[in-house]
Amino acid sequence: MRTYSAEVSWDGAPVSGVTAITPLRSTTEIITIHDGGTGATFHVPGRSDTAAITLSRGVSDDLALDLWARGPLLSKEIELTLVDTSDGVSVT
Repeated sequence: MRTYSAEVSWDGAPVSGVTAITPLRSTTEIITIHDGGTGATFHVPGRSDTAAITLSRGVSDDLALDLWARGPLLSKEIELTLVDTSDGVSVT
């Protein structure tokens, strides 16, 4: 089994102190359709929902997170790089 570490950066600068990252989760509702003429039942994909990724970070003296959290826009483009700890290969 491979083990990965994550490197996080935003605005081109690395973010230090990230201790946990939640996985990307997606759910799709299943809709059941009944055909009145033949009595057949069909299942088709319905509404899909994707939950946000959450980053957890400890106490830090980096003020960039504090300034961003107090601003009007709370969504942020970030870059996650997964690094395989056994061979150092990274995937962005």
